[in-house]
Amino acid sequence: MTLEDPHLLNAFDKLCHDYKANMMRFRPCKPGGEMLEANLVFSFIMAFKELYPDAFWAVEVPFESTETNSHNNHLDALIFIDGTLYLIEAKRDYATQDQLNLMRDDLARIESPRLATSLQKMIHRDVYDNPLSEVDKVIGVLLADTWQNSNRNAWRSGVYNGETQDWLPKHRTMSDLGIYAQGARTPYTLMAAHTDNLTQSLETIRGIRGKNVEH
Repeated sequence: MTLEDPHLLNAFDKLCHDYKANMMRFRPCKPGGEMLEANLVFSFIMAFKELYPDAFWAVEVPFESTETNSHNNHLDALIFIDGTLYLIEAKRDYATQDQLNLMRDDLARIESPRLATSLQKMIHRDVYDNPLSEVDKVIGVLLADTWQNSNRNAWRSGVYNGETQDWLPKHRTMSDLGIYAQGARTPYTLMAAHTDNLTQSLETIRGIRGKNVEH
């Protein structure tokens, strides 16, 4: 079980190293509470940028809602480097079924045609002096953390309560940070996964639906 994309694999390794160091100094949550996923997103971006200084990033990227046609949905973050656009969603620790349901919703958001259409409009505006280069690949990224062994097992096996979680990307990994809550046996763990190339999103973003693109 590992990440196939080398940029993401290296960034996740650095994230785990840096996140553990930070948690040994300060945790931005009430005692016994959970840290907001914004901390995970920002730390991942920082790790990625330290490794790849030319990467471009953005957070809280808005996109249109199917119901209202207003930009009241958002993507947690995106990163662009070397022609690859990474679309990122993160979730903090929840009970296992809740966390799986929320991450499945996040993946649907990443793959949403509405998001791809909104990105196409934002990327191809006439207002940029130094616009992004051509997008060649679109990869969805899921990040999560947990203190619970059942979440770790579901992530590792792709099965929970006897049900196969076939929506989970096959490229996934997790890292035990060696930090324990008081009295707990399960270490704090970071998890990451990524999709293959989202060809439909890529076609929409590039405005070339129907043409051949890299899988």
